Amino acid sequence: MPPNQVTASFDYRRGSLDLGVAVLLAAIWFPTSVARAEEKDPRAIFVMQRDGTNVRQVVSLKDFKWLGNPRWSHDGKRLSFDARQGGKSRLFAIGADGKDLLDLGEGAVPSWSPDDKQLAFQMPAATDQKGAADVWVENIDGKGRVRLIEGLAPRWSPDGSQIILAGKSLRIFDMSETRPRDVFESGQKFDTTLGFDWSPDGKQVAAIIERNDGRELVIVSADAPDKKVSTRLRGNLQSVAWSLSENLLAVSIQDDKSDRQRLYLLSADGEEPARLIAGQEGDNRDAAWSPDGKNLAFASSRETGAQSAVAVQGRQAWLELVRTHDPGTETYNVAFLPDGRSALLGGGLVKRRIELWDINTDEVRQFPIGAWSVATSPDGRRAACALSQGKTVQYIDLADGSVIREMVQGRQVVSLEFSHDGAKLATTGEDKDACIFNVESGEEQFRLHHPDKLAALKWSPDGRLLAVNCADKRLRLWDTATGKLAREIEHVAVPYALAISPDGQRVATGVGGEPVGPLLHLNFTPRDDNPIYEWDLATGRQLRELKGHTYAVFGLDYSPDGKYLVSASFDGSVRLWDAEQGVELDQVIGEGFAARAIFSPDGSHVLVAGGFKRMFDGQATFFDPDLWSAIPKERVRLFKVSKGARPGGDN
Repeated sequence: MPPNQVTASFDYRRGSLDLGVAVLLAAIWFPTSVARAEEKDPRAIFVMQRDGTNVRQVVSLKDFKWLGNPRWSHDGKRLSFDARQGGKSRLFAIGADGKDLLDLGEGAVPSWSPDDKQLAFQMPAATDQKGAADVWVENIDGKGRVRLIEGLAPRWSPDGSQIILAGKSLRIFDMSETRPRDVFESGQKFDTTLGFDWSPDGKQVAAIIERNDGRELVIVSADAPDKKVSTRLRGNLQSVAWSLSENLLAVSIQDDKSDRQRLYLLSADGEEPARLIAGQEGDNRDAAWSPDGKNLAFASSRETGAQSAVAVQGRQAWLELVRTHDPGTETYNVAFLPDGRSALLGGGLVKRRIELWDINTDEVRQFPIGAWSVATSPDGRRAACALSQGKTVQYIDLADGSVIREMVQGRQVVSLEFSHDGAKLATTGEDKDACIFNVESGEEQFRLHHPDKLAALKWSPDGRLLAVNCADKRLRLWDTATGKLAREIEHVAVPYALAISPDGQRVATGVGGEPVGPLLHLNFTPRDDNPIYEWDLATGRQLRELKGHTYAVFGLDYSPDGKYLVSASFDGSVRLWDAEQGVELDQVIGEGFAARAIFSPDGSHVLVAGGFKRMFDGQATFFDPDLWSAIPKERVRLFKVSKGARPGGDN
């Protein structure tokens, strides 16, 4: 059908929302109409003049097959885009000249704020609902992520006051309000939106909609009460971009025979037909205008004008095994002394002792205390030891091992940690309570009740909050001045591991299956997906999800500078992550479970505890030695965090 311009109003059918959202999500992440082309045609980001001349490739990435959704910064100096491979999508920014590539973390479909200081983008929602996604905003350095609202494919308005987004309907979110408004008025038919953009003045919206067994490009007022819609083009339309400098649209249209897209120019008003941009090769889509309207960035499978793919410029580091140590029994918990030269090793279920191990000389001092969990005071002179069999914590002098005082939990103590000033000690126990003790007096200051078994705990750097993981799938943050609950963060699985970043802005949790029996029996139901989550400590919003572990994640720790995160899992792996970009840098696979992993005080080393393997038994509710196998060489391992590329490797 030839292009035309008509005035139309149509019914909005709310009964088809769920299907529409699923179709829309697939169209934005992996457009179904071009799935076959994607399978065989890698894509890079190109720039050309609007007449199709002077085509040049800006970037292709070795680690990602498909690049798409480019957007120009308003100063014309940079491009943002997303890159996809194996079902994962990441955000990048790069100079318009192809230099200074920046990895901005997980996400897709970026949009610049008018001042070029932030990006809006979409992320899969932290929910079991299929096809759900959320709109987030972050600073251009990839930090300060904040969730805004449920939705897809955000586009910032020219004045920055609003964001248009897709979802159950095409909606406009005013940054000064709490609820978005629909672009199309209620009662009008609207199946799904496959592409949309603002007019230069922000008063109109161009949108590709599905209706009448086809797709139409329509122009609609962003806020007029009559909501009249004018149809500008019909066809197998895929995306639209509105020039910021004039009333001109760039539209991608798919050829039904080749399954490839080509780019066209179309006046937003008038009746002229769409004009094919000359000189196109391969599959071309996702056009974006430069601020002056002279150039178009786009994603393409073309080879002409291509350059060599570049590697993603991220931090490079890996774990280099330095030495191993066998204290004679499985080791569940470790703690460095402040000088970083010695580590306290806990876990004396068989041999009732703990050890102070010099990591440089291998000298060992033994204390006749059976302790499941240990913690060292900030001054390095004292230690707290949770007795392996009992409800008591012993506060000892590391100079001679003498017991200074005891603090009583109520039932078996699971975990413990000193506050950063050393004045308080927090514990969790099998009585489902977390306690805060005054270290000098040994008196209990607060008892924090929980509805289920408790795992790890962690103090915030300023000491104002105590984070506690609970088997009811919640992380609770307690006000340490009042003993009152400050916030809860709900999880999809039981959180076991816990870490708080040194700047106090992020909290990381690692999850696993349900515990069978007491938590200390370490008997967890298997799960296929055992991710690590990072949350905004102040708001409780999810920042990112790190996937890879195949069994419960039991240990987490941030490096002292906050640049790295290390994780230990019952899948036998220890993984090193770039904490700023959310990228896995390295992993070490062992035969047995890794129960803890901690950084040395200077961040140069990682100490790993474990040395056992627990067979899952859904009927076992007691400690059964027949279900365990020891791996002495993995009971304590020390790794150096080596920077740069691994010799002879790919890192």
